[in-house]
Formats: sequence, structure tokens, C-alpha cells
Amino acid sequence: MLHSDSDIAKDRRDLFRSFDVMAGLVDDEGFMMITPFVGVDNTDTFTVDRYQLENKYIPDIVRIMFGENIPENINTLVAFEYTDWKNPDDEERSYESFMRLSSDYVFNSQVIDTTKIHAENNHGTKTFLFLLNAFSSQHILWVPPTWKGGSVHADEWAFILGYDSESGFTSATAPYGVEPQKWEIEMSKEVIKMWTNFAKSGDPNKPVRINTEWPEYNLESQLYLNISRDMSVGQRLFDRGYNFWTNILPKLVKMTKPEMSKKENYCDKEESGCRP
Repeated sequence: MLHSDSDIAKDRRDLFRSFDVMAGLVDDEGFMMITPFVGVDNTDTFTVDRYQLENKYIPDIVRIMFGENIPENINTLVAFEYTDWKNPDDEERSYESFMRLSSDYVFNSQVIDTTKIHAENNHGTKTFLFLLNAFSSQHILWVPPTWKGGSVHADEWAFILGYDSESGFTSATAPYGVEPQKWEIEMSKEVIKMWTNFAKSGDPNKPVRINTEWPEYNLESQLYLNISRDMSVGQRLFDRGYNFWTNILPKLVKMTKPEMSKKENYCDKEESGCRP
């Protein structure tokens, strides 16, 4: 739908672009990939060393994205991109690399791609992009006490749904939550303003005034809102990961394996076809 030249895809893109759109991510979306939700039962003890990253997880991910029989140099390139070269053999750094890798290929590049496609519109509609980087005390996913990263998949829901004044929990987050801190309650009030503003007007900035203006996203400036304890405006969210997974890797895969067909779960977005 996003990249095909077929008439049906074009019609669906036009429909998509006819709506105002708000899209966003959290700091560590890749945390989802080590939870029971995807079949990992040892989230609290899960570890990754450099050997596992290079010889198990990266080949599996490349296979998922581009199909079978991918040249080894593609795996090598992915390993190069996601290795912390200051401490390449440090297990904690390999774990962090796996989180960043999982975030980029599963969530970040896809959301940025979709946001860019929507922003290429001539319908007069608006596009807004956010990053949540506030670690909530309440989660929809179970987060182990040992977790040292940022906000995880679906953490925004605690702030969007708000906090019950008696228990401090929402129906969505109560299973894995603890009593929210004051800053969370205040930030939630601001987030609720943004979401209800958007529902009313297609613009999170109005009709009710918010403390930090949320700029529209466009292909030139690529501005987005950091939703955190201290709201701020950022630029070019996860652009490196987006370009790596949607531009660089597909082109190199095509060069090294020109016979690859659409049946192998790959097609070039610059040609008539769909993304993986």
C-alpha cells in the first residue's frame, strides 16, 4: 500500500493521506522482542553476547526481512552497524545493540517510513510525530526490575489513559504498575490534552493550549515532539536506522542477489512493489 504503483495502492494511499495522522514511538520499542509476547520466557535473565548477536540473531533478522540465501556480507554489514566498537566484546553493550537493532528493524524504520509517506500529501492534512522517552512506573508489558533502558513498547498508554485518583492505576496498566509519581500524573494531564485536541481538531495544539507547541512533521524539517518530563522538539527521529533498513540494505541485497523475486518477501520501494 505504501509503495506500490498499482491503482488500488494509490487509491488507498490517497485515502490514508486524506486524514490527519499522529504517529509515534517509544525509546526502546525493541524490548518487545524479549518478552513472553513473542515467546521469550526469560525476559529478566535474557542476555546477548557478541557471538550470539553476529551468528544467531542477525542472520535470523536478515532472513525475516529479505528471505533465504542472503549473501553473508549483508549479515556482516548489519553486525558492523550494530556493534559498539568502543566495547565490542562487552556483553552489556551487545545486549544494548540487540535492543537498538530490534527497535530499528521491527518498529522505528516502519513508523518513520509510514510517517514520511503520509507527509508527501497534497490533501492539506497534517502529520505529527512523537517519541515517548519518559519511563513510566506502570507498564502494559512486564518489565523486570533489572531493566536499565528507556520507555518500552506501549508505555505511552498509561499517560494517554490517565490515572485513577483513588488507586493510581488504569485498567490497562494495573497488572504491572506501582503507584505513579507526581510528575507522571502531571505529564499525563498534558498528554491527554494533546490527544483530545487531536481528536477534536486534527491538531494536538488546539483548541486547548498545551505547554510546548507540537510542530507539524514535514519532509524538509522532520520535526517531532519529545514527550517527556521536560517536553522538547527534536529533528530527524531515528533517521539513521530508517535509511539503513529502507534504503541501504535493500539496494545492497538487490545488488548482491539480483535474481531475488517478490515471492522471497522483498521488493524495491523505488519500483512497483511493496515493502517487506
